[in-house]
Amino acid sequence: MNSQAHILYVDDEENNLIAFRASFRRLFKIYIASSAAEAKVILAENDIHVLISDQKMPGTPGIELLEEALKKYPDQVRILLTAYSDFEVLKKAVNNGYIFKYIIKPWDESELKDIIKQAHALYTKNRSSEKPIPDVESRKAYLEDEIRKLEEVLAQKKEEIEKFIDGRT
Repeated sequence: MNSQAHILYVDDEENNLIAFRASFRRLFKIYIASSAAEAKVILAENDIHVLISDQKMPGTPGIELLEEALKKYPDQVRILLTAYSDFEVLKKAVNNGYIFKYIIKPWDESELKDIIKQAHALYTKNRSSEKPIPDVESRKAYLEDEIRKLEEVLAQKKEEIEKFIDGRT
């Protein structure tokens, strides 16, 4: 797996795309798109680790793009970046698991860099997971199975210790 973060930033404002690329091109592999449609093409053709989208865009709003990306690329980490504080959009994005973070424009470069690094670390963790666990019931079953395995190992160790103690007396 490539250790450099692959970031796609989607924004309909050309100046923001230019500023983003200029700020982060030395740290990350940067892709930019000026619409959700353009972003979907980039997503289909590249291994994007972190998707950052502006909310207010003509056509498809950022939250819809992030929702679609979640379905197709579940390991990818999504960030909503917007100049507007739309509580309902934020609530929907958080409650439905569409986003990792919500950032208000104008962004603080240092803060955004740290958030992207955190997002990439989460992406790496998601990708390296041996057994992906998609939902709560699967997680519960997985953890119960792991507990059973540990209980079996503990029972074996207890038996070995008892045999060892019995052999000494």
